[in-house]
Amino acid sequence: MLKRCTLWIAASLLLCSFIIHAEKPLIIAGDHWPPFTSGNPTKGILFELSEAAFKTQGIPIKKIILPSQRTRLQLLAGNVDALNQHWYSDERAEKMFYSKPYLFNIVHFFVGTDSSATFSKLEDLKGLKIATIRGYFYGKVFAKAKDDFLLTTETGSIDESFQMLKLKRVHVVIADRIAARVAMKAFNITGVKMLPKPLFTAGVHLVTDKKNPNGQQIVDTFNQGIEAIKANGTYGKILERYGVKLQ
Repeated sequence: MLKRCTLWIAASLLLCSFIIHAEKPLIIAGDHWPPFTSGNPTKGILFELSEAAFKTQGIPIKKIILPSQRTRLQLLAGNVDALNQHWYSDERAEKMFYSKPYLFNIVHFFVGTDSSATFSKLEDLKGLKIATIRGYFYGKVFAKAKDDFLLTTETGSIDESFQMLKLKRVHVVIADRIAARVAMKAFNITGVKMLPKPLFTAGVHLVTDKKNPNGQQIVDTFNQGIEAIKANGTYGKILERYGVKLQ
């Protein structure tokens, strides 16, 4: 009985600490990945969803845009409270608390319209130079193929990847199909086709550092907020504003 009381008191103190902390904005970081995250006033889908979700719980947020690798470094250094655009990996889950997925990315290969490349298995892309984004994880199967036989080159962003495809410095780009559409439109990139079979579909999560004493509470609060904005229609309205179908 005493042990239960001790645990309840500890949990209560932690919750109070989080509530007090929440009087200040939660600092949430992401990299520039339109239309999901953006340094522009439009914020992007994920920042709008995050802001709306936390607002239902009475918690303001402050967004920060950083290069992908720096977002994780800043999180693990304790300089930001959460990242809002992470795909799941076992390795990262050892250090981070993951929210439930609150959006899904469908990731495809893109090639020039004059390319004869096809994709049914990764071996089909052997010998072609594939642009990947620095700091992104494309799944265990792709990682193993990259080590074994795929030829890849890292870029700093999806924009840079498609610019390199346009200049024929790479043969293939990996990208979420919505982000690809936005990038190609923004930079007037034509002559590109999407290979029909997706590489994978990945849930998008908000993550916190397991060393953060409020980390699990932040994730739980976010999950509650996402359910709230789905129920009140805000979630669907945000997606509709960006031309994304409700998932």
